[in-house]
Amino acid sequence: MRELLLTAPLKGHLVLAIDPGYSSGCKCALVDASGEVVETGVFYLVQRSKEHWEVDSRAEGVLLRMASKCRSSKWIIAVGNGTASRMVQCTVASLIKRNAFSPVSASFCVISECGASIYSATELAAAELPDLDINIRSAALFE
Repeated sequence: MRELLLTAPLKGHLVLAIDPGYSSGCKCALVDASGEVVETGVFYLVQRSKEHWEVDSRAEGVLLRMASKCRSSKWIIAVGNGTASRMVQCTVASLIKRNAFSPVSASFCVISECGASIYSATELAAAELPDLDINIRSAALFE
């Protein structure tokens, strides 16, 4: 736990953080190099059968719209490692492989969600990010 707490954030990088989830959707926050939230969005996972889920038809549009806000030539997509993470990772990897974010160069990493959802519901988080809905706060805190 000590090493996790001492891990440096992705400060200094433009980050699109995604907090995957089923019922409340996949919450996204584009955070600039100084830690300011530039844009937020949500896309959902759709259940096609009892055991098969996939991202909804708006997911790509949400991610590309957020990418269009980038003023940097390189940015990082940080995907939380909780519920539905693997499905979102596959979607992001597919977009990167297709050069969908061109001319911006994107890469992605998987990050620990440990504590982000709990912290996002605290008074301290509300004071830190007062203009963000509690559900979006968890994604913004990933950076």
